[in-house]
Amino acid sequence: MSNTFGENSRKNLDQCHWELQKLMERVVEVRDISIVCGIRNRVDQNQMFDEGKSKLRWPEGKHNVRSPDLLANAVDIVPWPEQYSDPMTMIHVAGIVMGIAAEMNIQIRWGGDWNRNQVIFSVDPKDAAFVDLWHFERVDS
Repeated sequence: MSNTFGENSRKNLDQCHWELQKLMERVVEVRDISIVCGIRNRVDQNQMFDEGKSKLRWPEGKHNVRSPDLLANAVDIVPWPEQYSDPMTMIHVAGIVMGIAAEMNIQIRWGGDWNRNQVIFSVDPKDAAFVDLWHFERVDS
């Protein structure tokens, strides 16, 4: 039996750019995940900033869109069952996401390797300045 998204995950994923939707559809076939965030509104984005969970205020984040017909260029995921407190599991999941993205020729950036040098946050001080293991975003070509 293959993994599928639940109702909340589906709603959140539908708010994301089609490339992220296609990518996460493939990821969930390999590893069960939940989609916890697609679009983030002004209040939620600024709250995340105030809590130190984002480095950007609204509307500067890739989760933020100003028009209802636009889709988010970022997605936050978590392994299912939810494992927010286990960074090693998230690193493993990130490897799956990044590998599938490369196979699909989708350019993304992960919140554990912001500078995309394939050296994760625990080794690279530039990435360690802000770690968001659940975050993946499209990279403009």
